[in-house]
Amino acid sequence: MKTIDFNDECSFKKIGSYKGQCENITQFFESFPMIHYVKGIPEFDSFLKNKKFAETRLNHVIIIYENAVVFQLYLEKNGELIAGIWKSEIKKIVPHYKQKIEVRSVNRFSKALKSGSFGFINAVVGAASDKIIDSTRGLTYKEVSGAIYEIWLDDFDNQENQIIVSCESSSIYKTNEFFNNYLGCNFK
Repeated sequence: MKTIDFNDECSFKKIGSYKGQCENITQFFESFPMIHYVKGIPEFDSFLKNKKFAETRLNHVIIIYENAVVFQLYLEKNGELIAGIWKSEIKKIVPHYKQKIEVRSVNRFSKALKSGSFGFINAVVGAASDKIIDSTRGLTYKEVSGAIYEIWLDDFDNQENQIIVSCESSSIYKTNEFFNNYLGCNFK
């Protein structure tokens, strides 16, 4: 797969004007991607080092430009990793509904303690909340119902190249709408 070289001024100019992007979802004071990265972008896969995206605190955004699709992994205030493909290289996008997908598992009790959303209980527990949060350091993921989208690309190097993303069932409508509006799909 050949991604856009953002250091090349000529390529950067060809991207065109900004059209839109998928949104993130906020739950329990934490931002989650609407569309989850699964695999297929060499730079991202190398960065993740065989770790699943769902096992990280990274967010994922797909940004649409006039001539390009840019994938971004980022951690709030800690930098970003971007990769782009030309729209003209997308052969098709194939959705697979009613699939098991992996998403980050959130310990909602410790999140509520950390954020203070339990009000007076937080004041009573106070210093103990940090100990509870520290005991849940290992990020885990869970399987939920959702959809998997295969983004098939031109095979310049005689390989079947695809980028795979997913979304939870509750986001299928918005994800389909995103692909329909910006990439010419006709998903229901």
